[in-house]
Parts: sequence; structure tokens; C-alpha cells
Amino acid sequence: MGPALLVTIISVLVNAKIGHADWRTAPARIAAAAMLSALLGVVAVLVLYKQGRIRERLTPKWGDLTIGVLGAVALIIITWAGRTLLAPRGFPRQAWLAQVYWFIGDTGELEERLWVPWLVVLAPMLDEIVWRGWLQDQLSKSMGATRGWLLTALLYGLQAIPTIIALKDPLAGPNPLLVALALVAGLLFGFLTHVTQRAAPALIAHAAFSYFILLQFRPAL
Repeated sequence: MGPALLVTIISVLVNAKIGHADWRTAPARIAAAAMLSALLGVVAVLVLYKQGRIRERLTPKWGDLTIGVLGAVALIIITWAGRTLLAPRGFPRQAWLAQVYWFIGDTGELEERLWVPWLVVLAPMLDEIVWRGWLQDQLSKSMGATRGWLLTALLYGLQAIPTIIALKDPLAGPNPLLVALALVAGLLFGFLTHVTQRAAPALIAHAAFSYFILLQFRPAL
């Protein structure tokens, strides 16, 4: 439980800093988030290596690509449905989505820097090594597979709490969209890991979802 709480606290602090006004460009925010994922990813790999579980937890097997892609598609559908419920058109809450778009950055702005699309794919994979490859496995051992999955998803959602204030809108108020997305994504990615006993499907799903939702499919306001 200790490492999971420590990673959550570090992630909350870094996300609070990233959401500060000093980080004025989306590429800078993506780079900072990727740096956090890389540092934590190194720790996770070292722990798994010491435990002799890297191959068991991270090596993909036949069918993982299909599972991962289907997971990404499911999350995209859930995301679009959630947007309709939480930030419907014509209501003040639609401004929440505008704030999220500002935070993520314009697609053209992201793609004009060749290194950004790589980070958009790589950072989520490192994220999954930490959360599903390492922490969910650890929590599942200490409190059972189902509880470990659910608690990992909860902590993964909690790390996005700073965005509630950072992305608030003057009219719509505090913005819960990224917290809701993190919770749902954590549940889905955790479920894939829970079922397959490997983090590889979650790595693929998270990378595919991030690439398509950030750089390819962005619904109009």
C-alpha cells in the first residue's frame, strides 16, 4: 500500500504544478507528464526486475494487441457518451470541455513538433507499467485481485484531482472531466490487467486511446 500512496501523492503534486499557469503550452505539459511517467516507470521496472516478474507482467502474448485495441475503442465510446452526459452542448458545462481542449492543446500545435506524437504514445505505456504492471499487482497480492484492481483505479483517478481547479470555468465552476476520465480509464485498464494477469493489453489500450483521442479524433464543441 505504501508505494501506491507515495506514487499517488507524487503524481498529484506534479499534476498540480503542470496545471499551473506557468505551463503555458500543451507540448510543455505533455513533456512534463512524460518525464514523470519515465521516472516512475524506471522505478517500476527495477522493482519488477528485482522480483523476477518483468516477463510475467509486461511481455505481450498472442491476442494482447486485439484486446488492447478493443479496450481503446471501448474507452473512446465511453468518453464520447460521458461527454454528452457531463458536458452537453448548449449548457454552461460545455465550457468544461473547452478547458480540457485548451489543456490538451490544439492538434496542429501538437503535431508540428515531431517529438510530441511519440510522447503521446510512449508516456501512457510507461504509465501502465507503473499503475497496472507494478502497483495493481502489489495491491492485488496484499488485499485480493478485485480489491487491488478497484483501489488502483481509485488512486489513478485521484491523481487527476488538481485538474478540477486548474481547468475550472468561471461559469461552469470546478471541472470534473479529467478526474472522471481517469477513474473510468483506470477501471477499464485495470480490468484488462485483472483478466489477463498481464499489463501488456493495458499498455496497448492506453497508448492507442491517447493517440487517437489527442491527435486524431477530437469532437467539435
